[in-house]
Amino acid sequence: MYTQNELVAQPRYFWRRFFALIIDALLFQIAIFILVLVVNPIVPFELRATFPIGHTQCANVIENQTLSEIADLTDPDRSAHRKYVICEHSFFGLNPARNILVRTETRAPGSNFSQYKQLNVPLTSNGKLDHAHSALDYVNLFLPLIMALFIFKYAATPGKLLLGLRVISDQRNVPFLRCMLREYLKVLPLLPLMLATAGLSLYFSNLELKQALITTVSLLSSPIYVIVLPALSIGLVIVWYVWPLLKWRNQMPYDRITNFYVIKKISASKQPITELVE
Repeated sequence: MYTQNELVAQPRYFWRRFFALIIDALLFQIAIFILVLVVNPIVPFELRATFPIGHTQCANVIENQTLSEIADLTDPDRSAHRKYVICEHSFFGLNPARNILVRTETRAPGSNFSQYKQLNVPLTSNGKLDHAHSALDYVNLFLPLIMALFIFKYAATPGKLLLGLRVISDQRNVPFLRCMLREYLKVLPLLPLMLATAGLSLYFSNLELKQALITTVSLLSSPIYVIVLPALSIGLVIVWYVWPLLKWRNQMPYDRITNFYVIKKISASKQPITELVE
């Protein structure tokens, strides 16, 4: 049995938890990919999801009317040099996803510096603009709920089960709402972006949304979201994920708030923390 001090002083299991997160994400994407294949024929709108593992093949293409319209979003006065690359990603040919990458290069007169803009737009199988919505834009909001169900029933997510980790608490029967609170707190830094993406996807097609982002206020010759969102995300990740791992052993902020511990699997796998502590 562990004493309370021994429990708190366990290794952080950083790499195990990190790879467990990757496994969970891959399994989730595979499940969504299969679900989209089943649901698409029976719903009144089109969803899109790509398999996380597969083969991607790209090639340069010449300009046509569709590609020119896409490039006009970043270069409306048609003064820039344009390059088009089309890529296809598939898993053994199953539900292939095609994207067109448009890159424009503009250089002001007398300047030695070029300004680049890049736009990645999905295409349908016949080469038209794809206005389908990404399934992950919506389903991502339910991922914490699914993970909470696993913790409630198995005391671990699928990735943690595979890597021999368990999520335990100080109660024999942990309420499901507390498991759900832990999982939504886990993605707290990403939740505003997930909500915004899902909300915008309800009203804008992918291309319209990209156009709105491209024409937004610029900072350092780039759309402001390109600079602000990554910087904000990195800061939140450091505060919410990295710094706590350096300061607290085997407890993240969401673990401390909901009073959970992540430990290495032991033989008494069904024992609550009260029976593991002398």
